[in-house]
Amino acid sequence: MRRLIWLIAAALVAACSPGVPSKYVQPDDMEDILFDYHIAMGMGDQSGSNHAYNKIRLKNEVFKKHGLTEAEFDSSMVYYLQHAELLADIYKDLQERLGQEALKYGASEGEVNQYEVISNSGDTANIWRDLPSAVLLPVAPYNKIQFSIKADSSFKKADSFVLGLTSNFLYQEGAKDGVALIALHYTDTTLVFNTHFSSDGITQLRTQPHNADLKDIQGFIYLGAGGDVSQTVKLLYLNDIQLIRIRRKEQVQENKETEKTETKNDTTPPRIEKAPKAGIKPSEL
Repeated sequence: MRRLIWLIAAALVAACSPGVPSKYVQPDDMEDILFDYHIAMGMGDQSGSNHAYNKIRLKNEVFKKHGLTEAEFDSSMVYYLQHAELLADIYKDLQERLGQEALKYGASEGEVNQYEVISNSGDTANIWRDLPSAVLLPVAPYNKIQFSIKADSSFKKADSFVLGLTSNFLYQEGAKDGVALIALHYTDTTLVFNTHFSSDGITQLRTQPHNADLKDIQGFIYLGAGGDVSQTVKLLYLNDIQLIRIRRKEQVQENKETEKTETKNDTTPPRIEKAPKAGIKPSEL
């Protein structure tokens, strides 16, 4: 009797425990599949003029490796998109794995060097303070990442900025609509810059310099639904997110000249220490 009670209790616990139905790919397996999938898509993008064909071929190789069909993958992705919190958990670990893989083969470093060539004059710097990768779904609140940076003494007049990212869309169907926006709040005005992107690869959003003191930078990266409300697979993976502050070399020189002038025009008299009189011990002063 006691054994029967324990079996019933165990069955009730199992029934109440949340989990992915067995007909769908399980989370650990889905992480491995998506890891190989994104690596394959990256390889396809680098394969020259036949990259569209090569991406299809490499995608099929991934499905073959993991022993599933494209239809099984798609149905599982639809399930995870309907349970976005599960997909977000998968990508927390996946982002780190993909980042380490990119560094391993030098891909990320090569992309960083497009913007971040920090010279001896210190004219550029990456000021992005959040994670360099993210996954977006066309469903709130997973459809946007926002950022806000308050200006400090390291920001100078006429600085410009570049928001850079690498996008990888995982879509069954529907319009792809990524949006990046930067708003620069100055003491005398606000300047807004934005761009749309709808394909895999590198996107850059550049701002124009403005000769006024900057108060802060705000912005977002957003994935729109594209007017399609169907439940097909729609996912945007972002990596190598950077916000680069660019200072022209002539502006660096102007700032140095200004600092020299301010120092030269400082009218505060220097402090002069009186020396002890000759022949008198310090203890006698």
